[in-house]
Amino acid sequence: MAFTIRNLKIRDQILLVTLPPLFVLLCAVALFFYAYWSAGSMERTAMRNKEGVVRGESFLRHATEASMAVRGYLFTHRDETIAPYDRAVTEGLADLLALTDLESPDRGQLQEITRIRAEFDRLQKDWALPMCSRKVSRI
Repeated sequence: MAFTIRNLKIRDQILLVTLPPLFVLLCAVALFFYAYWSAGSMERTAMRNKEGVVRGESFLRHATEASMAVRGYLFTHRDETIAPYDRAVTEGLADLLALTDLESPDRGQLQEITRIRAEFDRLQKDWALPMCSRKVSRI
């Protein structure tokens, strides 16, 4: 006996005809929600990366300001030229702290930020602070 759709009850015929399109529709809806979730995740990642770039550039600007303040002091020996140094160092360290918070999921970036922080601290300890505390006599 051959199996045909006509041999099924009407309810079974309806199920046989409607279940495949319903399955395809459910798969399409699931793919839509996955794409929506993925797009949201990508947007959050892009915003985090953008904030990281902004904070990195801000840190570089503050490190340069600190260096320029020390150099200005060495050239002029006036105390008002060293005043921006403390503010630049404080804001630079705040930028590094914000970068640490932003990049906490990525261990490689976190290690790089830790290395940069150590280098920045070493630069302050070995170069900037001795230069600022040393009184150079004018000839």
